[in-house]
Amino acid sequence: MPGVSELFRGVCARERERLNALFRAHGRGVEPAVALELLRRTVAPVVDALGAPAASEAPAVATALFEVALRGQTRGLFGAHSAGAFETALVAALPGFGPALVRAPLRLLGALGNGWARLERELGPDTATRWLDAWSAVAPSCTASDEALYGAGLVLAWRFGLAEARDKALARAAALGPELCEALTGSSELDPAPERRFAPPGSRARLGPPAVVARVGGFVGFGGPFARPPDVYGLGARLYATDGDVVRELFADVFGARLVPTPLGCEALLEGASEAQVLTVNAAGVVDWDGARVTLPALRDAKSGASSPGLAAVALATSHAVFVLGRRAEGA
Repeated sequence: MPGVSELFRGVCARERERLNALFRAHGRGVEPAVALELLRRTVAPVVDALGAPAASEAPAVATALFEVALRGQTRGLFGAHSAGAFETALVAALPGFGPALVRAPLRLLGALGNGWARLERELGPDTATRWLDAWSAVAPSCTASDEALYGAGLVLAWRFGLAEARDKALARAAALGPELCEALTGSSELDPAPERRFAPPGSRARLGPPAVVARVGGFVGFGGPFARPPDVYGLGARLYATDGDVVRELFADVFGARLVPTPLGCEALLEGASEAQVLTVNAAGVVDWDGARVTLPALRDAKSGASSPGLAAVALATSHAVFVLGRRAEGA
C-alpha cells in the first residue's frame, strides 16, 4: 500500500486476516479499492498518531477503526474516494482521545459516530464538528474514569445547543469536578435552578424582566414542523406545541432552544394539559408571568401561552413559530 508508514505496513501485515474478515463481514456494497482507500486515508493517520510507543495497541485500534469506517461508508459518514466532514473531523480529533481510544476503541468510536450523526442531523455539520473538536481538546483532562470522558461529551453536546440534554448534562457536570466543569461550560459551578436557565453559567446577576429569548418552529413548507399556526400547552412541568396533528416538546436555556419530536399524541396532550395558566398573554402582547407584567410587541396577536418554571411559550394566530420567553441575567 503506497504512501503509508512502516508502522502501519507492519500492522496491516500482522492483521491481514482480521482485516479481510472485517471486509467480508461489514463491507457489503463497498468496493475493494474503496476499502483500501479507507485504510490509507483514515486508519493509517490515526495509527501513526499513536506512534511507536503504542505499537502493541495499534492493531486493536486499526481493526476497530476499519470496522467503523466500513459500516460508516454505507451510511455516508465515510466517503468513497474523498473524506467527508465526519471523517475529516474524526481523523483530526482521535489522537486527543489517546488512552480511551486504546482501552476501548469500539466504544469510543461508536460514541463519536453516534454523537456526531445526531448533532449533524439536529444542529448541522459545523456544530457537530466543533463538538467533536472540543471533546478531543478536553479528553486529556478526563483522567478520572471513562465515565468522566463520556460525561464530558454529553455536557458539550448540551453546551453546543442540544437543549433537551440539559437535565442529564447538569447531573453529569456536577460529578466532573470544578476544573473540568469550567473547561466545558465556562464556569466551575452550574446553577440548576430552572428560573436561571437563561443566565450564563456562573452568573449571579439579578434576573431581568421576562423577554422573548428565542423563536422556534415554523411552517412545514419551509422546513418547520407545523402545517398550521400552533398552540402551546403545559403538561406537568413540560411545554408542548401542536398544530392539531404534530406535537413537539419545547426545551430551552442559555445554550439554545429546540422543539423536539415526542411520542405524546395531540389527543393525550389536550386531555392532560393544565387548565391553570401561570402565564397569561393577550392580543396586545401584554404578558403576566413570574410576578411581572411586560408588553412585548413581538407577541401581538397572541392566542395561547403556557409556562413551566423558568420557561414560557407563546403562540400567535398569525405565525407558525413558537416564541420562547425567559429571564436573562441583567447585563448579560
